[in-house]
Amino acid sequence: MESTLNRHLADDSYEVGVTDMPDTEALIKYIEARQAYENDGIGYSFVRELPPNLQDTFFAVSCLRRLGVEFPDEEIVHFISGYDDFNLKGAYYAMKCLIYAKAVVHYREGILKWSYKGDVQERACTVPSTLLISHLKYDIYGSFGSNIFSSPLCDALKRIELGAMEINRGAINSVVALLNKYSDQDLMVIYALVEILEAINRKGHVTLLTSQLNQQIKAFLRRCTTRKGYVANPTTSSVTLESTYAGHRVGQYLGIQDPSGVLAFLDTLQNENGGFRRSESSGISTLENCYLAVSTYGLKAP
Repeated sequence: MESTLNRHLADDSYEVGVTDMPDTEALIKYIEARQAYENDGIGYSFVRELPPNLQDTFFAVSCLRRLGVEFPDEEIVHFISGYDDFNLKGAYYAMKCLIYAKAVVHYREGILKWSYKGDVQERACTVPSTLLISHLKYDIYGSFGSNIFSSPLCDALKRIELGAMEINRGAINSVVALLNKYSDQDLMVIYALVEILEAINRKGHVTLLTSQLNQQIKAFLRRCTTRKGYVANPTTSSVTLESTYAGHRVGQYLGIQDPSGVLAFLDTLQNENGGFRRSESSGISTLENCYLAVSTYGLKAP
């Protein structure tokens, strides 16, 4: 089944009062300094000595767009066109970047196809065929580490947004069942499941949670709320950029405003080089952290 992917960008679907960051100019300089030439085009990598990669390129382009800064879209399309094929993560982030560049993108049966300024190209995608329920049944937590997008649940989300997974009632029921199970255990899991539900809804399978489940998630989110932001669960006192982003996104889904100290907390995370770290105490700047910070500030791409 062919999926036209230009109809939405999940990360641009919300806004929480645009605010000025402490040093926007320094952030832009940090991002632009991470440009690198590859495949006769331009991509981004937060490590200057390494070649650009698709994930960092998406984080950089998304930030620049939200900040109202033009990015080298034609050169980025050239960079993407230099790949012979894509794995799941590569196909997902390539799709996102191509849409930002206003290319028309389709995914069908393991092929990512795009048209940009009259040039039509396609690439094979190595996307796992594992059913959604298997993604959700095993290794629920995954390995978040410093990357909120690396869990098996987020892999399932990528497949749904890419259009590489058939959505049926059994899959939807499994997501809702897991939300019921984890609604009082871990904010990071709730975040991933809520994003999956939103992606399923955008595919035309509208699923509304019961008022009881909504209240359970709201109650847990309140328990994870601090004056600075959000913790992953009430047993920890560590407020990080990832947990705050997750809480922010869940709050958006539930129609709950962030605590008043979130913006001040984000301000403390900007390093001298303009990028953002993951916690107040330590951490290097990365393009992913910049993406999480800009998203949580509430800046929406035009």
